[in-house]
Amino acid sequence: MINVYKTSSDQRLIRLQETQKDCWIEMNRPDWTECNEISSRYGIEMTDLRAALDEEEYSRFTFEEGYDLLIIDVPVRESRKHRLSYTTIPLGILLLPDAVITICSQGTEVINSFIDEKVKGLNTAHKRNFTYRVMYAICVEYQRMLRQIDAQRIRVEEKIGAGKVKDSELMDLHELESSLVYFATSLRSNSNILRKMIRAEKSRHPEKTSINEINQELLENIEIETNQAIEMTAIYKDIIENTSTLLSTEINNQLNDVMKLLTSVTLVLSIPTIIGGIWGMNVHVPFEKNPFGFLILCAVMVLTCLLAVWILHRKRML
Repeated sequence: MINVYKTSSDQRLIRLQETQKDCWIEMNRPDWTECNEISSRYGIEMTDLRAALDEEEYSRFTFEEGYDLLIIDVPVRESRKHRLSYTTIPLGILLLPDAVITICSQGTEVINSFIDEKVKGLNTAHKRNFTYRVMYAICVEYQRMLRQIDAQRIRVEEKIGAGKVKDSELMDLHELESSLVYFATSLRSNSNILRKMIRAEKSRHPEKTSINEINQELLENIEIETNQAIEMTAIYKDIIENTSTLLSTEINNQLNDVMKLLTSVTLVLSIPTIIGGIWGMNVHVPFEKNPFGFLILCAVMVLTCLLAVWILHRKRML
């Protein structure tokens, strides 16, 4: 699907029916026909245009003939094994003289925030500034999802404190830890690309103009937010690892308590079994001629079992 937008004279983002100069072309899950149309119109290599549609594509920033290509990882939510998880997918941005193109294999919160005009001061005519604002929004989205991951971890810890943990919580933590691994890898790649872009921006525009200063300041803010997201990912990963260890210990303790209870119950129930087995032998035994022998024997078994329960309780085994 292809959507075309452009900033109007009153700084509103309007949707267009056809491409125009200084427009934003948003490509969401485009098919081959749509990619071929854009490739032919703007002279873009098909491999560059469709690179971001490959989920295994690595982040990079290259200068091609007639356009610049940026592929950066963006965080998204997904469902893995019927659990809410997080991962990253490539987002492609192509900067051309007459337009800026974003292409992705699925809709993202970052692009939707631009379409819904949640980002203020957006101008599609300033293509590099537009690109940097997308990158900044990606950093903010990383931090937002990292806080959601930490909130899920806190909910699991609350269950541990209440003694209501299950094996499913351990799998939930495993999914969160896997999500943080994806985030850490993507953030490191994005950080490397960002440093390259900062050097390119300074060498391309050494003169000081208002837009250049704004772009360089925005890049510096992106670097700060990216480093903060990397630190948050490392901290949350360590915390989740400790929580997983605590959860495993709690599950083992619960299993030990169950085994201890079953062992104690088995011990208590073995007493009447032993007494009944002895008095069931075909030999002379006490009380065999007593009319109340069976009742006496039952009373002895009950008292012996109660004594065993009291002893086990004193030793905190029951």
